[in-house]
Amino acid sequence: MKSILIIVCIFFNSCNLFAQEIQNNEPFIIKGEVIGESKNTKLYLSQFNAVTISFKDKFDILHFDTTHLDKNGKFYLKSYNIKKTTSITLSIYQYWYPIYAAPGYDLSVKLTIKEKGGSIFKLTGKGAESYKYTDIFYSMPFLDTNFGLISYSMKESDFLKKMNKIERCRDSIANLVFDNDSTNDKYLPYISKITRLDNSVEKLKGLLHYVRNQKYNDKKISTFVRNNFDPLFFENPSKEEYLESSVFKIAVNIEYQFLNYLLRCFNIKDTTPVIQGLREGCSLEKVNRVFTGEVRAYILYHLMLEPITYFRDIRSVEDLRKFKIKISPYFSSLSDYYKKELDAKFAEREIYLTKIEEGIAKEEEIKAKTYIGKPAPAFKLRSETGKKYDLTNFKGKVVILNLWSSWCDICRNENKPFNELFHKYENDPRIAFISIAIFDTSNDWKNAIKEDKISGIQLFDKDREVFNSYIDKHVPKFILIDKQGNVANFMAPKPSKGNELQKLIKKELEKQ
Repeated sequence: MKSILIIVCIFFNSCNLFAQEIQNNEPFIIKGEVIGESKNTKLYLSQFNAVTISFKDKFDILHFDTTHLDKNGKFYLKSYNIKKTTSITLSIYQYWYPIYAAPGYDLSVKLTIKEKGGSIFKLTGKGAESYKYTDIFYSMPFLDTNFGLISYSMKESDFLKKMNKIERCRDSIANLVFDNDSTNDKYLPYISKITRLDNSVEKLKGLLHYVRNQKYNDKKISTFVRNNFDPLFFENPSKEEYLESSVFKIAVNIEYQFLNYLLRCFNIKDTTPVIQGLREGCSLEKVNRVFTGEVRAYILYHLMLEPITYFRDIRSVEDLRKFKIKISPYFSSLSDYYKKELDAKFAEREIYLTKIEEGIAKEEEIKAKTYIGKPAPAFKLRSETGKKYDLTNFKGKVVILNLWSSWCDICRNENKPFNELFHKYENDPRIAFISIAIFDTSNDWKNAIKEDKISGIQLFDKDREVFNSYIDKHVPKFILIDKQGNVANFMAPKPSKGNELQKLIKKELEKQ
């Protein structure tokens, strides 16, 4: 059969069929041989000879068992980690194969790697019956069996005809494999159920992809999908058995557009404030109202976890703490396991960010000392009204530079105390308050000025002139320049830190 690519194994691998609790101590055995027809392949196999099975549990934690090819290209692996029917990925050489495993299965593999490329994979033994579905599926024309390869530019009627044809094709393969079992495999009925569930979710994905490309409004999305998918799903989208489908779990966890459009099918209006960092359209409030039980807990957990894990808008300890406060109303919907895991992730990330911030502060403190007493880097920038300002024009005055960005929450929080400080000196001609937007967009900058009502001179660092001269690691940053145009303090205290900055200003103003 055709070689199966890594995309295929991702499709199957995360499926943990935890509903079937068969308790016994039978091992799962997989053995076999790898035949390399070319000398290069044989040499590679001798150097990279690991054979691995991997699978995810119900909480998406990845587990591994590994053995090695012997000098004859044979391997034998016995695992007691397979406690129930589970989809695993068998990894050999540069190939990945999705296989069902269960206690008591005894599988034999023969992998022939062809001299001119490609391979032949054969699976036999106790438990191999379920693999026939995969074998037949990928031996058929891929365009006729894959929902994802339908052209979404089709007319609606043609699209639905094609989708129904693919659905019938998949059903016929499932019927052929699972409804004529003569092996007495006690796990096969359950594998049959999950295979059909995967196929059903694949169809739902296809429908949602189609409406996305047609740019339907929410009402039409809901009508179209409900008319062409199992109505029982919309009566209860939170059946725990959906978490037994790898396709469903991957879709709601990774393919944010699937979850986004699925939520729109329920026409739930959400008036809660947007939580920065979450996937676009995937509101915790909507998920909390549409789903229940373990399905809701699974989706909420992964939506909350993603910004913590992959940073996004959480770049500081303060960002992290704010995010935790914003998502706290939904903690009660999580299972105890997810609560514990999320708390652990928060603690881990806070320690990491704290170390980074402490390191940055130390680096900046050392660097700041090199600027003290030296001329402040010059710049010529335009204001929001188009007027041009040159730093050298302010010589003879004490200058406070506020380097900020509209997307930076900490910066925005400093704008209010910065305004208050400005108003204390607004009639004093000896001092100038200059705010400069760094690494920003013009529209966002102008909108933020209006929203925060920032006082003083407002400039935009269009060509990163100031960014390259003044910024090292992060914003906000406040810099104090003396009357001679030299840097008095390269890391001045934030306006929110009481009177610290005001004391430094007073000291500079008193100098001749």
